[in-house]
Amino acid sequence: MKSLFRYTVYTLFVVLWSGSIAYAAPCAYSSCGHYFTHGSAYPFVEAISGTPVTVNGSATSAPWVVIQQPCAAGAGELSSTGTFNAAIRVQYSVTSTNAPVGSNFETQVSVFQGSTLVSQSSYTRKVRAAIASGLDRQGEWFNAFAGPLSAGDYDIYVSVRLLADASMTIDMPYVMATASPGMYGGGTSTDSSVQTVGSSWVKLGEASFDNNSTESVDIEMQSYIQFVSGTSGDALLIGYGIDNLGSNGHNSTVHVPPYFPDGVNGFDAIPNPGITARLTPGHHVVQLWAKNNSGHTTSLQYCQIQAIGFPQSDGYQAYSADTAGPITADDYPATLPEQPRAYILLD
Repeated sequence: MKSLFRYTVYTLFVVLWSGSIAYAAPCAYSSCGHYFTHGSAYPFVEAISGTPVTVNGSATSAPWVVIQQPCAAGAGELSSTGTFNAAIRVQYSVTSTNAPVGSNFETQVSVFQGSTLVSQSSYTRKVRAAIASGLDRQGEWFNAFAGPLSAGDYDIYVSVRLLADASMTIDMPYVMATASPGMYGGGTSTDSSVQTVGSSWVKLGEASFDNNSTESVDIEMQSYIQFVSGTSGDALLIGYGIDNLGSNGHNSTVHVPPYFPDGVNGFDAIPNPGITARLTPGHHVVQLWAKNNSGHTTSLQYCQIQAIGFPQSDGYQAYSADTAGPITADDYPATLPEQPRAYILLD
């Protein structure tokens, strides 16, 4: 079983090639940091900003503040020549805030076609420790899914709101989207009910996945869970499964946080030795599982499972620099105490 990773760069490399790309278009402004493809059946977007953004919050009417957006309105940075599914990942650092520890903030990932909203996901986090300077960073990672989307041009926006009478500074907001033709499959499902997890495996969610091509596909799976209640520090084992095969060995541990609600996103693209994440043509289901390994119960809500397929023949690969052991990384050089995991890498 692969371990969690901490708040920093992690030893995961993804290689994706899918035929020729018409062109990679950098942002017209050198400070923008956007690269994207046009004229491809496999869209790709990468965007990063080095300009800190201040988010002024409110306990009663917090406004959404955009922290990442296209170079220009309607730029169409997520662009495809045919129907497609897109997996989106977002990360940023909170470098300072005067909000009390335990305050909530939310992140919203939105996909627009022109001025029309076509997909939106929202995720909850807590301020986990006092953050007073640039060395004290709280790293956050998120994922979202959009699709199936028709051929055309789309844009990704990321917004944050702070649910406290305070402010926070966000630095280095980063967005990456990888996409694949719709026939290779994709799916997403969110269960808004409150579910109780004990010592046995509980299926938290299930999404349909139809591989309508004539070949097997490699899939990426990603997820979200929101803690409602539980015993702080409990070890919760999270797993991904395919076609009712349990967690299929794709597991990792996350600890119950001290404040509620709080959320955790997860991502898995690395096959265990002898256990692949590969689906044959036809109908399948992808599933999210959990159990409490500390002898207590935990309540979860808004459990989400997502998956996207890439054709096996196109050479999609995801691998670790240390395939035999746990994926590890160092904390930021900060004075923060150990924090609950905000993102997990399953395998």
